[in-house]
Amino acid sequence: MTEQLASDNPGKLLEEEFKLSVIDLKERDWSLVGAVPDLLIAKHDYTFQDMGATVRAFSTYTSLEPARDQRMNNIIAAQACRHAIVHAGGRVSDRTVRQLAKVLPRSLKVNLAVGESITFSLDEVETVKNEMTVFIEHLASPLKKSS
Repeated sequence: MTEQLASDNPGKLLEEEFKLSVIDLKERDWSLVGAVPDLLIAKHDYTFQDMGATVRAFSTYTSLEPARDQRMNNIIAAQACRHAIVHAGGRVSDRTVRQLAKVLPRSLKVNLAVGESITFSLDEVETVKNEMTVFIEHLASPLKKSS
C-alpha cells in the first residue's frame, strides 16, 4: 500500500475518504495526533483573522476560554484597523467605530473618528506584536503542560 501511494499512478487510492475520530488516531498512531490541529484548521477553514473565531476555535477544542481583557481588546482593535486599512482604504468607517465601541478597556486606538485615516506608529506596531505574542503564549501554556 505504501508503495502504491508513492507511485506516479496510485489509482483511486488517493480519492479514498476516511471517517476517524481523534481518539481513533490516538489509539492507532501517536505520530498522527500532531496533525490534528492542522486537520481541524483545514476542515473548518479557520483563518484566525478575528478574535471571535480564534476564541471559538480554542474554546471548542481545548476547553480554554481566554479572558476578555485589555490585551485581547488591543488585539481586536488592531484587527479592526487592519480590516479598515485593507478593505476601506485605510479610513475609519461607521462599521469600525461600532465594532470598537464596546471593546474597552484598551490602550490602542481609543479615539477613532469616522473618516479618519488610520496610521500606526512604530511603538503601536510594537505594542500589537507584544500583545499578540503574550496572548498566544498564555493561550498555549496550558496546552504544553498537558502534552
